[in-house]
Amino acid sequence: MGNNQVLEKLQSQEEEVRLQGVKDLAQMGAALPLNLLYLALGDSSWRVRKEAVEAFLFLPRAGELTAEIVELLHSQDNAGLRNAAVEILTRLGKQAVQPLVEELNCNDHDVRKFAVDILGDIRDAGCIEAIIRALSDPDDNVRAAAAENLGKIGAPEAVPALLDAMENAELLMRFTILEALGQIGEGVPIDRIIAYKDDVLVRKALFDCLGRTGGEGAIPQLAEGLADKMPNVREASIAALDRISRSFSDAVGSCLSGLSGSAFDEVIGHVVHPLGGSNLPLKRSCIHLLTLLKGYRSAPRLLALLDDENIRHDAVQALVCLGKPAVLELLDQWENHPDQVRAYLCYLIGETGCTEGAERLFDCLGADDPSLVMASAQALGKLNIAEAIPLLAGFLGNVAPEVRESLLQAFSVLGQNHRQQVVDALFPLLRSEDADIRTAVVSAFGRLEGEDVQGHISLALKDESPLVRRAAVRALEGKAAGPHFDALIMALTDEDSDVRRIGAEILGSTGNAEAVDVLAVALHDEDLWVRMAVVQSLGRIGGEQATALVKGALNDPVGLVCIAALEAIADIAPDASAGVLVQALAHEDEEVVSVALQRLVSSGEQDWIPESSERLLGHPHWEVRLGFVRALADLQGDRCLPVLESRLLIEGEDLVRQQLLEILEDLRGSQR
Repeated sequence: MGNNQVLEKLQSQEEEVRLQGVKDLAQMGAALPLNLLYLALGDSSWRVRKEAVEAFLFLPRAGELTAEIVELLHSQDNAGLRNAAVEILTRLGKQAVQPLVEELNCNDHDVRKFAVDILGDIRDAGCIEAIIRALSDPDDNVRAAAAENLGKIGAPEAVPALLDAMENAELLMRFTILEALGQIGEGVPIDRIIAYKDDVLVRKALFDCLGRTGGEGAIPQLAEGLADKMPNVREASIAALDRISRSFSDAVGSCLSGLSGSAFDEVIGHVVHPLGGSNLPLKRSCIHLLTLLKGYRSAPRLLALLDDENIRHDAVQALVCLGKPAVLELLDQWENHPDQVRAYLCYLIGETGCTEGAERLFDCLGADDPSLVMASAQALGKLNIAEAIPLLAGFLGNVAPEVRESLLQAFSVLGQNHRQQVVDALFPLLRSEDADIRTAVVSAFGRLEGEDVQGHISLALKDESPLVRRAAVRALEGKAAGPHFDALIMALTDEDSDVRRIGAEILGSTGNAEAVDVLAVALHDEDLWVRMAVVQSLGRIGGEQATALVKGALNDPVGLVCIAALEAIADIAPDASAGVLVQALAHEDEEVVSVALQRLVSSGEQDWIPESSERLLGHPHWEVRLGFVRALADLQGDRCLPVLESRLLIEGEDLVRQQLLEILEDLRGSQR
């Protein structure tokens, strides 16, 4: 296409036509006429300009034309052209630095500002000195741009010049410099900027800067800011102290602890006040600062924040940090709180060791709200109150399953220091007529140590209820030595299939080779889930005998058991697994075949493909055929094209045909 035809398109009234004109230009490559491309860079449509920018940057000699693009910044009557030039220069990066630095001496202050902004976006170290010199530019906007971009670059070497520029700067420039110093964040002498603290108009910006640059030395000044008359200054002080406390927590805490009397109360009030606002980061800073202030009297205000899920965790953690005094403040209003809040209070009682709240916890064990019962049980466990043991035992059979688990956890904790009391309280319940209660007791015993406890668990293995027997077998996990090993073996003969399954699982977790003979018998269990558990346990135990038994399980009539055997063999005998997996490709269960196929593909081996290809491509189940087609493409790439093309001619399943077409298209594309 000729230049005149392209020019005609670029001058069209239709945006789409002009856009096509730019695309035509791009097709010309190195022969592209720059005057037409520059025309497109100034188009009224951002889409056309964007396409022109991409066309320019694609030119091999784009970097050599930097000076010409810089010149486009002088186009005062075409903002779009200027913007396009800015994008090109920014993306040219280091290649554009020197021409832009030279442009800082031009007479057009707008161009000088453009140059500073672009250099700031490029962020090349070689331009920092030039931007520092621009701090002395005669134009206000250029000076402000210089300060702003030095902050954006994060140039510590610019700190002295920025501080010098601040001495005679107007108000807005001081704001900009303080923001830049905060972004740089290092090497800023506190005494040079703290001198401006009496200027009420910049005090907030100053404290923002101190929070990012001041470190430990800024803490006293920021602490004073907490009592400032201006709310925005106080908020800046709060945020700054919070930031600094992340590195100097003790120093901030020590400084704040020096406040006394009315000054302390005033500061607490100022820190609490923003908690009623909507600024989430500020609220988090206030909460953290209250913990450093030890402001336990703010506990009711913190408790009110529990309704806000965005800040609830922060508030709870702060109350825990404030400790027992804060919780005691809250307990005074216990009757006025709903159950949800009381549940949090129970948690706080336990976390802070507030034994004064024990009576409240006892009362909550009989509450209708399950979350309140759970929280009180957990707290009683943490308080390590022996008197709670019979109470907890009394509720064991009268609560929902999720609440019962909390009671069991409490027994587990209490049993560490009051083991005998726990055993004495629970043992009579083993004779309860309620199987749920007996089950809970056995589960609790499973969390305790001692021969007497183990004896109780062994007896529970003979309980008439399968629920109790299941709990007893689970209670043996981690304790399966000596007589308990024999108990687990007996569990494999239980009439309840779940007891047998759990027993098989736990035997596997022992790693004891003596279990292999017993598990070999259980491989013939009538329940498929028991057989699966046995195979998996044999895989965990390992060894020659276990491996042989697992291989034998490949002949199980149920596919799920065969799949478990395949996975176990891959774990215990990886060197022998390839042959087993290839044999499994002939299995009558398509799920077994699919699993074997997936594992073979993941191994990267290809030796099995020739002997299995015909059978798998003609497999009666389309899922297997589809899996093998994908496997061939993954493993052989375009070498399998003839095989897949032949299969496409006779494939009758639409889903497989569609996949074949897509795979063939991809493979043919890779050959081009």
